[in-house]
Amino acid sequence: MLIKTTNLDIGYASKKRQNSIAQNINIEITSPKLICLIGENGIGKSTLLRTLSKVQPKLKGEIIINNKNLNHYTAATLSQKIGLVLTEKVPPSNLTVYELIALGRQTYTNWVGTLTDLDKQKIEVAINLCNMIDFKHQKIDELSDGQYQKMMLARVLAQDTPIILLDEPTAHLDINNKIEIFKLLKNLVENENKLIIISTHELQLALHTSNDLWIMTNKEFLCNTVKNHIENGNLDKIVKSKLVKFDKLKKGFVFK
Repeated sequence: MLIKTTNLDIGYASKKRQNSIAQNINIEITSPKLICLIGENGIGKSTLLRTLSKVQPKLKGEIIINNKNLNHYTAATLSQKIGLVLTEKVPPSNLTVYELIALGRQTYTNWVGTLTDLDKQKIEVAINLCNMIDFKHQKIDELSDGQYQKMMLARVLAQDTPIILLDEPTAHLDINNKIEIFKLLKNLVENENKLIIISTHELQLALHTSNDLWIMTNKEFLCNTVKNHIENGNLDKIVKSKLVKFDKLKKGFVFK
């Protein structure tokens, strides 16, 4: 079992009250696949990813990662199971692309951070997979948005975890870079046996590349294959505009 949740509630808690964003989320994932998490802004997509990775505490329920309760993981042991890329950018620095990607090996290096031959091999593999060979000696502040996103993917790949969680990895990218990132993620699932879960607003790309969709609305959390979502009419629940609808025959969103 890669990920399982039982009656999971997510949100924010203070000393006085709990602000629950989504309730009774039940997930069960047993094999590598690409899952796209979709829903409108503020619905709780980022909160769910942060909760699954223990960055943010759950409000209620149970989370199982690799057949082990999330509560029983230390930060160090969990970092060998889950790789996470959030939307926040790395602070400005003089780091090169290679040096930042190498930080993905921190959980495996000794206390002085010495890279072994295996660490260096994992870093080079990650750089190659993300097509960053020509940029590895550049400063990170010199990268375009597309190059930056591929660098962050390479860092999480160097971390070498079976599960990767990505929060809107194609935000602010042009269409060519969006397509390239989605193709890369699909390749990682099929050839590297990764379970990848991404939150995204790229509905058409999600429909054409993902194995499963997680749909978050104010009323429910729906997990299913793309085909079943289409057959069940669930895609109409994503877009609230009266100008757009989901066309089953075209398998896409069209203007009314």
